[in-house]
This record gives sequence, C-alpha cells and structure tokens, in this order.
Amino acid sequence: MVRVVNENMANAIRILTVEQGIDPRDFTLIAFGGAGPAHGAEIAESMGIERVVVPPNPGLCSAFGALAAQVRV
Repeated sequence: MVRVVNENMANAIRILTVEQGIDPRDFTLIAFGGAGPAHGAEIAESMGIERVVVPPNPGLCSAFGALAAQVRV
C-alpha cells in the first residue's frame, strides 16, 4: 500500500512538473504534513530528486494551511 501511495504522489509531482517542461531533479522536495516525511525519501528517490527537506514540526504546515484557508460551507 505504501508503494502505491508513494507512486501516486510521485505521479502528481510529474503532472505538475515534467508535463510542463520542468525537471524535478533540479529542485528540493519539501516533505511536510502529517505523513509527508514518511514518504519523502522514497518519492524523491523514484523521481531522481537528490535533496529532501523536512521542516521542524512538519504537521504544523498542514494546520497552518487549514487556518489560512477561507472558510467554506
């Protein structure tokens, strides 16, 4: 299951980068969120990305996003 999830996330990166002519190997992957750091290294390896940054308290990035987003019903 973890491999499938990692491949789905890598495919999302490909859609945002490779299909638009951007080489993801030129960038650093920032792994944040509740489970982002658990997947970051394998995703980076499958994409050929050499650097992964895990910020301190990575789950706070998701919490901040929830606080900063506009309220919707």
